[in-house]
Amino acid sequence: MPIDKSSLYFAALESAIHLDPLMVAPETPVAEVLALMSQLRSSCPISDLLPTSEAPPKIRSSCVLIVECLPPGATTKTTSSNQSPVLLGIFTERDIVRLTAAGQNLKNLTVGEVMTRRAITITKSHNQDIFTALSLFRHHKIRHLPVLGQGGEILGVITPTSIRRALQPANLISQLRYVKDVMSTQVIHTPTTTSVLDLARLMAEHRVSCVVICENASHQGKTLPKPVGIVTERDIVQFQALDLDLEKMQAQQVMSAPLFCLSPDDFLWLAHQEMQRLRVRRLVVAGNRGELLGIVSQTSLLQALEPTEMYGMIETLQRAVEDGTKELQESNTRLSEEIWERRKAEVALKTAHDELQKKVEERTAELQKANALLQEDIKRREQVEAALRRSEAHLRKQTEQLEKALNSLKQTQSQLIQSEKMSSLGSLVAGIAHEINNPVNFIYGNISHASQYIRDILKLVKLYKKYYPEPVDIIGEQIDDMDLDFMVSDLPKLLESMQVGSERIRQIVLSLRNFSRLDEAEMKWVDVHEGLESTLFILQHRLEVETDGEPITVVKEYGNLPPVECYPGALNQVFMNILTNAIEALERQGTLRENSPSTAPRCITITTQLVPDRSEPEKQWVEISIADNGPGMTKTVLRKIFEPFFTTKPVGKGTGLGLSICHQIIAEKHGGQLECVSQPNQGCEFILRIPVRQVKGTG
Repeated sequence: MPIDKSSLYFAALESAIHLDPLMVAPETPVAEVLALMSQLRSSCPISDLLPTSEAPPKIRSSCVLIVECLPPGATTKTTSSNQSPVLLGIFTERDIVRLTAAGQNLKNLTVGEVMTRRAITITKSHNQDIFTALSLFRHHKIRHLPVLGQGGEILGVITPTSIRRALQPANLISQLRYVKDVMSTQVIHTPTTTSVLDLARLMAEHRVSCVVICENASHQGKTLPKPVGIVTERDIVQFQALDLDLEKMQAQQVMSAPLFCLSPDDFLWLAHQEMQRLRVRRLVVAGNRGELLGIVSQTSLLQALEPTEMYGMIETLQRAVEDGTKELQESNTRLSEEIWERRKAEVALKTAHDELQKKVEERTAELQKANALLQEDIKRREQVEAALRRSEAHLRKQTEQLEKALNSLKQTQSQLIQSEKMSSLGSLVAGIAHEINNPVNFIYGNISHASQYIRDILKLVKLYKKYYPEPVDIIGEQIDDMDLDFMVSDLPKLLESMQVGSERIRQIVLSLRNFSRLDEAEMKWVDVHEGLESTLFILQHRLEVETDGEPITVVKEYGNLPPVECYPGALNQVFMNILTNAIEALERQGTLRENSPSTAPRCITITTQLVPDRSEPEKQWVEISIADNGPGMTKTVLRKIFEPFFTTKPVGKGTGLGLSICHQIIAEKHGGQLECVSQPNQGCEFILRIPVRQVKGTG
């Protein structure tokens, strides 16, 4: 099948021509040509080798055309002659590398002496296309192809870069090829210590455009070259333009690094994109261990555009299109027959549709009537349901309000009963203390006089015994009956015991009066430690007398506290409730020790201290901590301990109001804080904080 080249999706030859080539006369010095070619910055890190005032040059072109009809020192940019220049030769980067490797002094040469004469050219015509240029590149192994017109005039230059730019629509081919298909495995590489002059000699000897700089890496006993940089012909041109000493410069100083490497299994499309992104003309190919495998250049990418291979692919595609067209024609014939049959069926279907539509309309009318009745019924039901919902919501709201009021009444009633009990208890305690106080004071006040009298009588008895050792018989008998010696020795002890007992009764009366505080119902300045001691004194019998024989130890860590403004009776009630709960917790722990023996003694620790207010440093608080080493509480119990009527005690053992009232006394009456810290088997600690001076309006 003949191939229509006009249908190929490639650009014409004009799109690959660089229309502004650099042209000079043959008498131009090579040094000046180097200066013209070096006008774009290279990628080599040579800034450290230059003086600080000298910036790196910029490479403008990779070749120069040598032409006649130009005055010496003039270029196509400066001449104004209307005469067309005649091509004499070409001077490329490879020529500069060749001269550098040969040790030529470029300052004493003109470009006409070292140019490549009889340059390979291509004449622009309708018969010439980009594939012709690619064939010339491959056949002559060149990278610069001058383009001449029909009259021999210079039109421009074709390079691999310009061809790749022109053939971008043909990237479909490059997406189907891999890097390993076109990469060059014959790569010249050298160590990092090689001089730049030796690099130029290697390029000239092997006719390559670059040398890869490698370091040796060991893997499983083998030495593999690992690429670390690259030096190209363009870099050599730059060094010559800068007039650097190439023999003293090492590759590691001027190589382009870091390298951007490809994998052999990457698509050529990726190589093309990376070259465009990094603005380079070649990329190194490395293996999985970083070893050097090959190199891909712009020329390598153009190998994917072999004309014969592309023509064969297009021929295959056109053959597939013809086969598909034939199948489509056969399918079209079958489809026409099916359409004719379907038209017949459509007529019959339309007749049935009309009959069905008539029946549907009749049935729809019936359904609409039934639907209207149903909607009315639904509307009535919705209205009734809405009324029921409103009534239910109203009843639920009233029920909630009644439950809240009932709970509030129960709580208030219980608190009033508890307060009345405590008030009655306080009145009873105060009355008993008052009644006992008078006879105790009488006994306590007269016992000292009685002791003195008895001591005087005993002294008199001793004097009688001393001066009348032989009493009359009746007195002697009485002395024997009385056991006077025992009475004399025991009577002082008896008086001392009476003194201790009366002192004990007097202390009990004072503690009872201090705890009840009926005469101090208003807010007063009191000593908190005195209230704690009175409470402990009243509970002393529960701390010492235990069925298991183990008392409860009380550790007092009192701080230096000033008098505190508070309600003494209410505060003592808080101490009594918390200490009673601690004693009961330790008593419950004592009953469980047979199953879980513990060596730690049961203990209650009372700590007091003065703490400042964080927000108001001038305001001071009294902190009282009452801790026990009992069984502790779970988090669930801990969250509910201050709720009214909540108790963990058996039925009939507690009302569940003690801690609730304590919290109310501390928080509401004293403007303080009451919190509890506890964990299972870690004991329990209640922390009370009240201000030293009450804020006006508190309580």
